[in-house]
Amino acid sequence: LIKFATPWWVLSRHAPNKFICKFMTITIEIAYALPEKQMLLSLIIPKQSTAHEAIIASEILKQCPELTHASLTIGIFGKKCALDAPLRQGDRIEIYRPLIHDPKQARRQRALK
Repeated sequence: LIKFATPWWVLSRHAPNKFICKFMTITIEIAYALPEKQMLLSLIIPKQSTAHEAIIASEILKQCPELTHASLTIGIFGKKCALDAPLRQGDRIEIYRPLIHDPKQARRQRALK
């Protein structure tokens, strides 16, 4: 009979640990709205991810063909930010649509009437 030094149920230190994995990831949301529909996606991503990496991971660019990398304007909780902005637990990335009319021009035109 062979006896092992460690019981067979001891986890290897290289095995994924749910406790450790929980602290290596964050949960975020990505929001995008059109007049006819709204999208709110929840994601679990690595802790050091940027907003751009989260958008790519969400695959929202495939679901909404009108969005392109060049035209992306985003914000986190209503504050405009760059695509390389680091993310924190619970952040909501909002993807903004381009304006149809410039608000300043629209006010000037109304004032002239």
